Amino acid sequence: MKIMLRVFLFVFLSKISSGFEVKSWTESRILGEGPHWDDKSQNLYFVDDFGSSIHRYDPKEEKEYYCKVHESAPVSIVIPIKDKPNEFAVTIGKNLTIVTWDGTSKTPESVKTVVALDEGPGKEENQFNDGKVDGKGRLWVGTMGPVKNDDFTPTAGSLYSIEMGKEPVKHFDNVSISNGLIWNQNYDKMFYIDSPTRKIDVFDFDLENGALSNRRLFFDVTDYLTDIKYGPDGMTIDDNDNLWVALFGSGKILNINGKTGEFIKEIKLPVTCPTSIAFGGTHLDELYVTSSAFFTKPEDKKLYPASGGTLRIIHVGVKGRIANPAQF
Repeated sequence: MKIMLRVFLFVFLSKISSGFEVKSWTESRILGEGPHWDDKSQNLYFVDDFGSSIHRYDPKEEKEYYCKVHESAPVSIVIPIKDKPNEFAVTIGKNLTIVTWDGTSKTPESVKTVVALDEGPGKEENQFNDGKVDGKGRLWVGTMGPVKNDDFTPTAGSLYSIEMGKEPVKHFDNVSISNGLIWNQNYDKMFYIDSPTRKIDVFDFDLENGALSNRRLFFDVTDYLTDIKYGPDGMTIDDNDNLWVALFGSGKILNINGKTGEFIKEIKLPVTCPTSIAFGGTHLDELYVTSSAFFTKPEDKKLYPASGGTLRIIHVGVKGRIANPAQF
């Protein structure tokens, strides 16, 4: 059965996205998110947000390992910590933790909370969401309100930067679902997504001081698509400074010129709800795409059997950049 599904996916993808090929995919998860390629170990790390677990995929073995880090709280990012083998920055609910994990066991050696975020009255149920590390080792991570009845809480979140031993710095609020942040090669621009706005914004970025300024619209997804149910989710950037953006609910990746904001191309996927993207592989020329099974309609699961899996796409034609480890 698994072989038949792989053949179906290869044929399906080749018909709609010539040149791209799904090499493999992981087991379906509730809400796959936060892919991070660790260039040192040549492994992919990601999370199952609703499954409260962190995952490691070894492409040489074509094998996935996972570890449950909480009974029920959402887990949104897992990023290896620089020069500390088996230690990871992991967001669990509204806590930033350091998780010690050997990469194979089903339970962690330890989970230590280093930041317990308090966003004030009325936001007790907020949680961390998407996050990445800048060129100085700061963790940038946003928050969002609780998801109830499959819907989000509007404008309850914020965007923060966090350095070890310091209080989190809030850069702005009134965010609904904080997602998709990434920097250009020079670290003088930061791209950002608040998913329900269906827009990508760009800031001028001061790497030395970790400061944002001059927020402006960079790309409006509704100018390209009108039948959007959700919106842009996670994104990454290639070595040409062009963006690759997951369209949650639309089953696509958009490739956008990172300098002009012009649409370059799309990749249609064998999942309806891609969540985020990371470049990986020995030469950083493969795309890893996490996805959600939770928001996939029952009738779509038969047509898109990879839903909830993490896709490995080859023949991309461009390379990414090495993802920064956390420095805690």
